[in-house]
Amino acid sequence: IRVELGSDQTSCHNIHDMGYCPVGYTFEEAKQLLVSDKPRFMAAVADTLRRHAAAVNAMCERGMYFWDYGNAFLKEAGDVGADVWKPGIGNSGAAPNPQSFIYSPYRYP
Repeated sequence: IRVELGSDQTSCHNIHDMGYCPVGYTFEEAKQLLVSDKPRFMAAVADTLRRHAAAVNAMCERGMYFWDYGNAFLKEAGDVGADVWKPGIGNSGAAPNPQSFIYSPYRYP
């Protein structure tokens, strides 16, 4: 199957409180891990974000066009070291435009 368009639909704007469930855990197991060992939960989320980004990159290499509609997937994946920034465009460390983090498919001028 050739996938031509892709977008992440997770709640990455809330990765610290079950907006993104790490691979290898059921939702209930992940909730329990969050409560019992938040650093381990966050490490599992970071590993999953890197794995997720690698899968997206592999599909993009096959011709898929990917966009982040504002749920912060690219930001959060980039923050944990995933290869998501284009050369010369990446996360410069400068304060982002607040409009870029609106969690909606709509943008306002």
